[in-house]
Amino acid sequence: MALNVNKYEKRFVVRIKTGEKPRQKQVYFRNAMTFQFYKRWKWFFEYRAALLKVKSPKLNVELSSSSYDYELPRKVYIERLKNLIRARKSTLTKYKNRIARVTKEYKETSLFPIEKDPKYPEVKIKLKRLEKELAQAKQQLNKLYVTNHKVDNDVKFCGPNEILNKY
Repeated sequence: MALNVNKYEKRFVVRIKTGEKPRQKQVYFRNAMTFQFYKRWKWFFEYRAALLKVKSPKLNVELSSSSYDYELPRKVYIERLKNLIRARKSTLTKYKNRIARVTKEYKETSLFPIEKDPKYPEVKIKLKRLEKELAQAKQQLNKLYVTNHKVDNDVKFCGPNEILNKY
């Protein structure tokens, strides 16, 4: 399973152009919009195009929108990775505590071991998946944090644990 944190995200562009193809004039341009912003203000872009159409009905008005991949700034990407790691740790803890509680109750009330329960293998698979995603996120964070620090002409590699402990 792939991680939910991506270094790139979709950004949207809106253009309103008037005139014929060879000599089109750009009347309105909006760049670097998130999907939520674009969806919220789409009515406004259509409204601006309609105003131009009403103002000069013989003029060709073209409303176009497109998207592109925007690379997140390093700090934002690191913050999202930290949030993902925090979320995975809390989810793992929650599931492990539930399994421990249910196992204890199961031993007290049932004649059969908990491994015979049909939902138990599903929960174990989910735990392994969450642990794998946590390891991948930590590995990505390690790759980002490995930096060179010169100390008396020696190169010291500083990992995320050393940096995170400072904050």
